[in-house]
Amino acid sequence: MADYISSIILLIIALGAIELRKTYHQVPRNELRYLARHGDQLAKRIYQAVSYEESLEILLWAVVILCFSLSLIILNSIAPFWLDFIAIVFFLSITFAWLPKTKVNSFSWKLVHYLTPAILFVLNIIYPVLRKIHHDKKRDSEAHTGIYSKRELISLINKQKRQPDNRINHIELDLVKNILKLKDKTVGQYAKNWSKIKTVLANDTIGPILLDELHKSKQLFIPVVNENEDQEVVGMINLSTIDISSARHISDLMDTNIEYLNEDDNLEDALKKISLTGYQVFIVLDKKQRVFGLITFNNIVNELFTSGTIEKNTKLDLANISNDNTLTQADNITDDSLKTT
Repeated sequence: MADYISSIILLIIALGAIELRKTYHQVPRNELRYLARHGDQLAKRIYQAVSYEESLEILLWAVVILCFSLSLIILNSIAPFWLDFIAIVFFLSITFAWLPKTKVNSFSWKLVHYLTPAILFVLNIIYPVLRKIHHDKKRDSEAHTGIYSKRELISLINKQKRQPDNRINHIELDLVKNILKLKDKTVGQYAKNWSKIKTVLANDTIGPILLDELHKSKQLFIPVVNENEDQEVVGMINLSTIDISSARHISDLMDTNIEYLNEDDNLEDALKKISLTGYQVFIVLDKKQRVFGLITFNNIVNELFTSGTIEKNTKLDLANISNDNTLTQADNITDDSLKTT
């Protein structure tokens, strides 16, 4: 009877080590570091353990293999072969099929809370030996992100926005997402149609009436056209720089350097051209090289920004967890399930 009990206890220890490993990996290491720096005691303790990296993995798997092996040896000496087979199938099913799919609960966190000090004590002793085992592994190797395309990255940003414990401002997330989409949007989509653009003639006289009309158009940049039927664009004036005391005609103030974009150009190319030329306004041409509209730097900037809200921070501390509380997965941890200190 004592042998059966010993075998069961060893199996429980092996399963406990697997549960510890799963819980240690529940919260990303960078998040643990953030929470630890902000006073979360449990996160600080867990971060100390996961900082041992491969050494922690080796220790936990060593406990699993050793305890399971000893349990089988004991069971084999007192039980028939079929019982050993059932035990192996049961253990492997629990370890690799059922346990990884279960949620980290309050028991898991309490197990980490109480056993981590002992694990840290052991790691501190055996770390010099374990380090020699895996010292050849490249320290700069990183796990694959699992992202292969821009579409997947945008999907990840959307998921981050929905994450309850997200601390990134939604405006910043939307900005990054919109920057990624710049190449998929054309200048023609965001240019103001030429029929809606207020224009002036080069020989128009600058006076209160004209200035009043220009201000009512709510355009900062006013294209200057000639008097011919084709109304070719010959210049551009910036409404904010017009000084009626220093000039009589529009031609005296207009900038004759005109920059153009095609309606099929994407917004990313438009921004590059803005950066290279320093111009903030462009005449947009259609596929037949006819004037299509007008686009400004502000049009593109307005497209980049959307509204967002700042999510509240969440701590991970188990000091005051009641027995009735149940921890869900790390991305659903709330102040109701984890009482902060």
